[in-house]
Amino acid sequence: MTIKEAILKSLEDLQKILTHNEIYEHIIEKNYYYFGDAKTPASTISALLGDFIRKNDQRVKRIKGEKSTYLYYLSKFEEDLNINDVASEIIEKAHPKQLLKKQTYNERDLHKLLSSYLKNKNIYAKTILHEESKNSKDDHQKWIHPDMIGIEFLNLTSKINKAFMKILNKSDTFKLTSYEIKKEINTDYELKKYYFQAVSNSSWSNYGYLVALEINDNLKDEMQRLNESFGIGIIKLKSNPYESEILFQSKFKELDFKTIDKLCKVNKKYEDFIELIERMLTIDERNYQSVENELNDFGTDLDLFGQYLHNQQALDAYYATPRIYNVHGRRIGMYALGADILTILPVEPYVVLNQIEGIEEWYVFMNDSLVKYRDLMSFIKKFDYYDANHRMVCLSKEEISEVLNTLAIQKI
Repeated sequence: MTIKEAILKSLEDLQKILTHNEIYEHIIEKNYYYFGDAKTPASTISALLGDFIRKNDQRVKRIKGEKSTYLYYLSKFEEDLNINDVASEIIEKAHPKQLLKKQTYNERDLHKLLSSYLKNKNIYAKTILHEESKNSKDDHQKWIHPDMIGIEFLNLTSKINKAFMKILNKSDTFKLTSYEIKKEINTDYELKKYYFQAVSNSSWSNYGYLVALEINDNLKDEMQRLNESFGIGIIKLKSNPYESEILFQSKFKELDFKTIDKLCKVNKKYEDFIELIERMLTIDERNYQSVENELNDFGTDLDLFGQYLHNQQALDAYYATPRIYNVHGRRIGMYALGADILTILPVEPYVVLNQIEGIEEWYVFMNDSLVKYRDLMSFIKKFDYYDANHRMVCLSKEEISEVLNTLAIQKI
């Protein structure tokens, strides 16, 4: 057994959050590895644990402990270890006075600060209320809820620019941004959790940002790495909103036009807004100003767009997430589908942020049987689009029986 294998075996044995010294003591107790005449074996364990993190080995994770130390655990035990509670206890011990001060405001109070900051940059912002969604207490739903949305309108003043707009195939007159707001980001664990949440709930928009009033400066290297890998920007709010700063810029991506198309179908006023954009592409100089004024009037009122997102969030539906298993040396992914449950499934199966690679096959588990994911998605004819990349599916017991009688049942 190598030292790294001994580390993994110790974390597996103890199934809790451990310091490098605790892991070292367990290795010695169980005789997992003989260190011989090594002078600082515990330091070797510490260095190799850091190697797991630096190489982005998803099996091992860590949180910041007291006095610049780290605590390590296996990621597969993350849900059972109450990582948030442990991190909060550590922070409370280290900064009791600071924590007392932070309790004097709520996360929702930061929305006004962010809104003022964005307004100064000609971005109109709208809060999306999570608690008004039917599934607001479902952890799966938190990853599709932006805290705020913003619209920035392109300022067109040049005649040449206006003429150029006429030959474009689509509108570039506005940009949509999603904002995930947090009071504070103190630990590596909090940063990754909140960042991945921002990645998920900004998939529909041009830009996405994670916003916080208090951010641990020691996390800047990791913030930079995440920003370079996934494109979500980070904003540090200040009590004076006009002094707030963008620490890392968000990267541009195209809009999800299927979602916008759906919005046009369910909301006549938003359809009128899209029509205004179309008119801007073909308008003559004499009438351009009146259309631009109409467009800006819509931009100051985001209730229409906000109501659409709220309706999406209020769906009484299960947002399916995959489980990953290693079976006979193969890595497989699996979704679950129950009878008479409105379920949101991806058109193409995936792991959020590609955290786990090398998945050879995807399956759906239903009624104690397995079918291949692609076979099921091809078989289902009755569905609605949740967005461009997800379908809403609801199968009765009879329909599930029909699926299992028609498709090949898989054995793994």
